[in-house]
Amino acid sequence: MPGDFRCFVAVPVPADVAAAIEDALRGLRAEISGPRWIAPEMLHLTILFLGSIDEEAAPAIGRVLARETAAERPMEIELGAPGWFDAGRAGRVAWIGLRSGGLELDSFAHDLTTVLAREQLLPEGSEPRGTPHLTIARRASAELSGRLGEALEPARPLRWTARQAVLYRSRAGAWGHRYEPIAEGTFAG
Repeated sequence: MPGDFRCFVAVPVPADVAAAIEDALRGLRAEISGPRWIAPEMLHLTILFLGSIDEEAAPAIGRVLARETAAERPMEIELGAPGWFDAGRAGRVAWIGLRSGGLELDSFAHDLTTVLAREQLLPEGSEPRGTPHLTIARRASAELSGRLGEALEPARPLRWTARQAVLYRSRAGAWGHRYEPIAEGTFAG
């Protein structure tokens, strides 16, 4: 049923990159109270937010993801400047954008959206969207957003080769957001 099966497509963040981000942000985590920090094991590079989908469509979306990633080559990713966006009731979201790899991921997301729409796997009227980004915290203050770049500087460069994309289900609760992998595809072209 649409409404409770919220999904997105993302590139997993390797453990060494997640650890470097965690180490770089340790001081901010201790100094700034209030944000809901994303746990290192939950970090991912969102490339396409699908929103609420029909749960029965998830396996077919997974098959399309596997087929489309197989036609693409692995992509070189380097994290870039931080930013933030307003997420309504959820507050400000602090994220890291891309220095490289963004154009390739944008193109892949556009092509994936086109195929999903053509195969009628998206809810009517939905508009999948995304700008590749790595969410660091929800309910982020202006102070956090302003200090994020400086805190990450010692960890740079933050780069890796993206070899897969994953369809995740997002579940929100009192504990924060949890992301469950539903399907994955390997960039193999």
